[in-house]
Amino acid sequence: YAKGAHESWVLPIVQSGWERQWGLWDGADLRGALMLRHAPRLDASLHRAMLTIGLERSHRGQGWGRRLMQSALEWAREQPSLHWVDLNVFEHNTPARHLYQHFGFREVGRRQDVFRVRGEKIADIAMVLALER
Repeated sequence: YAKGAHESWVLPIVQSGWERQWGLWDGADLRGALMLRHAPRLDASLHRAMLTIGLERSHRGQGWGRRLMQSALEWAREQPSLHWVDLNVFEHNTPARHLYQHFGFREVGRRQDVFRVRGEKIADIAMVLALER
């Protein structure tokens, strides 16, 4: 991690720039991580969090992503100031999209040709979850 990066992990979530992370550890090896962070970093958006998640291929399809999502979303629902969780996912990543839909995320937009990987044009899907109160 960059020097000082951990400082955002202890900021109160009513302060711009906060982050929280959950990890999937196999002994001393990090095999996956989920991050919730304040984005965009404006005081007017402190009621929203951006979710990112990644798992090593060897740990996908075994329920680990579901467990990370469940832990992070339970934490988010306990935060009175949070009302929305946003994320972005590649259009062709069907397993991830199904996981997000399982937790109640819904698609709110698509941007075509956002990424190009080995010549393939990849669309990006924006999804959102309203946290129940």
